[in-house]
Amino acid sequence: SQHFFDASIHYRGEFPFWNPLILCGTPFAADPQMLAFYPPNLVRSILTFHPTPLRTHIGLGIMIVAHLLLAGSGMYCLAKYHGLGKAAATVATTIVSFSLIGVSTASANVVLFTASAWMPWLFLLAFGALDAATSRLFFRRSLLAGLLHLLMVLSGHPQFIIYVTITTFVAAFVYTTFSFSKNAHSKQIPINTGLKRLSSYYAITVGISALGSLMLTLPANEFVALSMRSALSAKAQEERYVFVLSGLQS
Repeated sequence: SQHFFDASIHYRGEFPFWNPLILCGTPFAADPQMLAFYPPNLVRSILTFHPTPLRTHIGLGIMIVAHLLLAGSGMYCLAKYHGLGKAAATVATTIVSFSLIGVSTASANVVLFTASAWMPWLFLLAFGALDAATSRLFFRRSLLAGLLHLLMVLSGHPQFIIYVTITTFVAAFVYTTFSFSKNAHSKQIPINTGLKRLSSYYAITVGISALGSLMLTLPANEFVALSMRSALSAKAQEERYVFVLSGLQS
């Protein structure tokens, strides 16, 4: 599918919305796991000149390694943000980047790993926004967190994004409620101010992510309505099978 994506861009000069090579034709851009709207994959596809299946696989390998490094560096920065030493931060980085679960996920399920690699940076931006010394800095970090959350949505794993959203919001709530958050001058932030910031952070990140994800969710919803995962479509398929069987019996 990714080679078809590369070939459509370079040889046909068009963004593929339809893939005629699978099941006599299936939607391409409407399938969230095709990474059609994921910016790093778009860059990879554009930079894959004169694409062949081998060059596409090499590009995907480079993208996976880059996400491994991205996850590791994000975990290192997150550990240092919470006051861990270099040794402890390095151990956390090694676990995230080279654990069996991480490596196997990166090689077997690219879509899942492209989303999870951004998680440490999302936590870092969330805590940084709550600890911001000024309202301008808070808004700036919340805006970046919203854009990063949108990037994870566009990576194409809807179920995983639900888990990420819930986990991030719960962690931010605990961080604020138990008065762990401090500003840049190490002054404790009052609980009322922290809860107001938390509500504003939720509104900003969810708003940005919801509006930006329409480019993916609208065609995906139309695609799902035509698939067997839709109750209406399943009922139509069942009626079609009954009609065919009755015809054969007669």
